[in-house]
Amino acid sequence: MPEHLADALKSWLLNGLSSRFGGRLIYDEDAGRVICLRLRITPEASYSVSNKYIAPLVNSVGDALLDVIDQFLALRRQTGKTDEYEVAELETLLSQGGSAYRVADDFDGLEERVISAVRDAARQSIADAAAEPSAGSAADHLASAWQAAYGRAPDRPPDSSTRFGAGDTLVNGTPPSPKSQKTGPGYSAGGVETWPIQQLLPCRNTALPPSPDQSRSRTI
Repeated sequence: MPEHLADALKSWLLNGLSSRFGGRLIYDEDAGRVICLRLRITPEASYSVSNKYIAPLVNSVGDALLDVIDQFLALRRQTGKTDEYEVAELETLLSQGGSAYRVADDFDGLEERVISAVRDAARQSIADAAAEPSAGSAADHLASAWQAAYGRAPDRPPDSSTRFGAGDTLVNGTPPSPKSQKTGPGYSAGGVETWPIQQLLPCRNTALPPSPDQSRSRTI
């Protein structure tokens, strides 16, 4: 990761994990602890109690820093503390810095930057699948395929009803009914429809938009 972008992202992360009160910098120890646990990062014992979780996160380098930011966004979303201004600032840094990553549409992490046509097609496919009364878990399969292909943390289950505006069945948490007894291409042995990722996502080699500056490579 180039230093110009790493420094900006570290400053953004530190601002998100701290606040000022009475002229003092107060660290969000709870958030730092959770992110360290999720990423298996060892706290810095030499730092103060309130800073020992924050220091190793902010001092992360390269891909590790992207992982920390990804988990920070996920935690913000899960705890209902997403700050749209904060997210917009991060997206601006990533875009202007030439990063190959962007903030996911539902603000719960980072994903590879792809051309809008690919992203729009994926959204529509998942929305259409969720709208079908007999869709089974098709929408979840599609959302999982997108997360596995483009998400920073492919093991994190995506929320298809939030990310792509699924229908009431998924939003209300009602288990969808499986397509009983269907077998063959596109279906699993249990009758649940599967969606090959090739049908959802065009060739990944052509999914990235061209760099604003062709002489600058997109390396992160």
